[in-house]
Amino acid sequence: MGNCKSCVKSRTSDDVERPSESRPSVRGHGEGQRSSKTSLRVRGQGAEDQRTSRASLRSTSKSSEIRDPAEPNVTDRSTRRATSSASTKRRSLLPASLQPSNVEDAAQTARVVDVPDLDPRSSSRSSHKRPSSGSAQNKASVIHVRPAGDEARDDDDGKQVMEQVTQKYGTIRNWKDMCQVLWKESHHLTHYTDYEFSRKYGLRCKFGDRFFSSHPTYSAFRNLLMLYGDDDATGNARQTAAERLLDEVLRTKVMRICWAFLRQNRQCAVEWNDFRNVLERIWFHSSAFRHIFVGDYEDGYGKVAGLHNWLQYHLERQKGAINYLGCIKQIPELMVVIKYQWNGVTKDCGSMFIGTSPEFELALYTMLYFQSIGDRREENVFACRFDGSQSGFASSSSSSQGTVKVKVVIRIYDQTLKTAYPMKPRTNENFA
Repeated sequence: MGNCKSCVKSRTSDDVERPSESRPSVRGHGEGQRSSKTSLRVRGQGAEDQRTSRASLRSTSKSSEIRDPAEPNVTDRSTRRATSSASTKRRSLLPASLQPSNVEDAAQTARVVDVPDLDPRSSSRSSHKRPSSGSAQNKASVIHVRPAGDEARDDDDGKQVMEQVTQKYGTIRNWKDMCQVLWKESHHLTHYTDYEFSRKYGLRCKFGDRFFSSHPTYSAFRNLLMLYGDDDATGNARQTAAERLLDEVLRTKVMRICWAFLRQNRQCAVEWNDFRNVLERIWFHSSAFRHIFVGDYEDGYGKVAGLHNWLQYHLERQKGAINYLGCIKQIPELMVVIKYQWNGVTKDCGSMFIGTSPEFELALYTMLYFQSIGDRREENVFACRFDGSQSGFASSSSSSQGTVKVKVVIRIYDQTLKTAYPMKPRTNENFA
């Protein structure tokens, strides 16, 4: 019989369409049957494995839905991205030196706890403890617990403060105008009534302990200065005194104006309760406060460093530790540049304001520090103008407009405040 073309085509297509069908090999019919049974058994085992793997995946997905109760319930990927970007934006509002150092600190800084209204005096000290290294619980203690909706009130309060300042002093265009506002809103001592300064005898203060009892910021400032000068004082005692100083300073109007100005200009756009943390980082997490207000020694007690505060100078002279050697320059009733010895170590040129309040100097230096951190220079000199009509030094100044010109030097390193002090400008120096 011959093979027709249709039969050949039918057998060929049948072989192609059913490739999985087992056929006996040329070695015998029995071997072909055993091969077919083996292939079927393998296929059945593969299907069973697939069903087992699918069941395990379903159980795994169900178990992954169980979350820790303490973990935030954020399942949407876009929500997580929004939360991350908001946290990044929040941290970028501060300079690098004031930002949290790690992820845990960043999460604690962004934390806001909704609680009923609390008395700020009763909770301020317990909620502002400085954290010890390596303790997550202590790190959380620096976060201020504030009432629900307090952030919105901070926005309103900041705007209201600046509106009141604008109504009273006119438009605040820049930091130069703010220097005037800080000066006028601060409490300053009066020459001849509270103190005297002469080129022959130097600074002499006329007030006593009664004055400090009626001026909380001066009292807290003096206590902290005295603890820095006490070698037997513990670190906890100084920390408590520093917290008290921040408590009193933040109750003053001048410091709230400083915060409102920085917040309005997005230079330190934090809420009012968080502004305390910023001040603590600037002044007490570095050597800024000790250098500027207390003073220290360099080169193995061979040189006096810092000590740019008149009250610290008065307290040390009262103890007999300072010997006045003469006046180099002065702006009457505002600032002086003097020469003196401190514990036998000579300072050839020491510059300081006279009769100014602690809150004024802290607010002024803090505001100018934030003007400096965007500049790459380590030293920035600010030409400030102060209205002398309140303190009476306008009559002694060379300005016919009743304002006194003074330079303020701010030195920073790696966005950390190192020193700040006033300086008398040169004669006929142009103040742009």
